This record gives sequence, structure tokens and C-alpha cells, in this order.
Amino acid sequence: MRIFKITLLISLISQLFGDQRPPNIIFILVDDQGYYDLGCYGSTKA
Repeated sequence: MRIFKITLLISLISQLFGDQRPPNIIFILVDDQGYYDLGCYGSTKA
């Protein structure tokens, strides 16, 4: 829900300032990712 609110806020700000291009939004969805699967949390797998 938080991501939806942030996306909506960015879209509204873009419309207020007259930017006619759509915002570049990248949404990354992963399945079965654990806490230690990321290198920033200590994973040593490459």
C-alpha cells in the first residue's frame, strides 16, 4: 500500500509542475527471496 501511495504522489507532483512525460517507474517483484539472499545483508553467494 505504501508503494501505491508513493507512486500516486509522484504522479500528482509530475502533473502539477506541467511535465507532460509519464514518470519512469520501475517495480521489481521477487518471489522466494530471503533476508540473507542479498549481498548488503551478508550473502557471500555471487
